[in-house]
Amino acid sequence: MIHPIPEEYLKECVHSGRIEELQIPDYSPAVVYLPFGYDNDDRRCSTFYVLHGGGGNPYAFFSEDRLFQNMLDHMIENGDIAPLIVVAPTYYPPGYSGKGISCSAEAVRDFGPILMSRIVPLIDRTYRTHPDRMHRAIGGFSMGAVATWYALMAGLDLFHWFMPLSGDLLDLRGARRRKAPAANCRADLPHRSGPGILPSRADRFE
Repeated sequence: MIHPIPEEYLKECVHSGRIEELQIPDYSPAVVYLPFGYDNDDRRCSTFYVLHGGGGNPYAFFSEDRLFQNMLDHMIENGDIAPLIVVAPTYYPPGYSGKGISCSAEAVRDFGPILMSRIVPLIDRTYRTHPDRMHRAIGGFSMGAVATWYALMAGLDLFHWFMPLSGDLLDLRGARRRKAPAANCRADLPHRSGPGILPSRADRFE
């Protein structure tokens, strides 16, 4: 069921989380949201990786208007969601100067191994996360959705929850495919990957 966003959720919350940058060795830094109270207890949190669209940067979701952060703060404050850590990396390497969809598609393709072998382990070492796939989600907008599809295709051992938004379907070489076969390939992948992969009605990301 879809509910309208309460107006107060768009305003700054009294109990607000904080934003910091995390340096990724030999790669571009990521923006990290830590929920209110993170520094005052020893609870572990689930992790949501969120990826910007083409031409964007890690602050795309954490811009000066604070809308995304305000909603996170209010949802946590009101118990709509459990406190969680949000990680906003970029798929663009340091000094990236490419332009256009094809350049972004190449950056997204090359980003997958960096996310899985470098960024996820660093986040788990740096913050109090639940270091298992049942407590990790990934999503993104536009080209960030393409990066989410790559994570589905190569990272089912790391992520259980996927939220691609308004994105195209690309194969592992970055080339466009016919939509129906590409969609069916992704729909079938969790079933081919064995038990424990598909979310059940009883599963809850928290």
